[in-house]
Amino acid sequence: MHTHEERQVVPLYVMIDMQPRWASAHAIVGEVEKVLAEAARTKSPVIVLEMKSEPRSPHSRTFKRLLDKMQSLGIVYITATKTTPGGHSEISRVLRQTGWDHRVIRYFGVKTHQCVTHTVGRMREMFVDTRHQVLANACNDTEGNDWSRFPGGANVEIVNTQQKREGGPHVRTGSTTASAARRDVHTVR
Repeated sequence: MHTHEERQVVPLYVMIDMQPRWASAHAIVGEVEKVLAEAARTKSPVIVLEMKSEPRSPHSRTFKRLLDKMQSLGIVYITATKTTPGGHSEISRVLRQTGWDHRVIRYFGVKTHQCVTHTVGRMREMFVDTRHQVLANACNDTEGNDWSRFPGGANVEIVNTQQKREGGPHVRTGSTTASAARRDVHTVR
């Protein structure tokens, strides 16, 4: 059960590499749109990380459909281009520039075992007092997701909001995700 103060926190969302160039991104666009609707409902900002690619390539930017969705929902977002798999430097820079609340950061996108893993792995070390939540149903990789390979930590949670909607367990947390205990979190908004 969360305290009253935790329920008042407006989470920060980080969308990672949702670009047409990644086949694994196409499969989760619908789930990502649901996450963006939730971000709009909670008036949460979004940091959009994009992997740098060839100039003027139609595949180098985040899906236009997702950028349009954020605009239509009135979401405040900043796009940051990264040149390495981990986007921790770009996120840190945006947080310094904006002052956005980062007590809870929710990550989603592709590729789970590369860019998402590197980003969350470094962020959990840089921001140890932050709750880092990975939205499992809005992440994907070429061969699917193996959460036992994901970096754990006391401040990292793997959240499956899809299972929550279906009434099943939806959070795995602990010092390592491979041995993490399941617990019920009633408010994942």
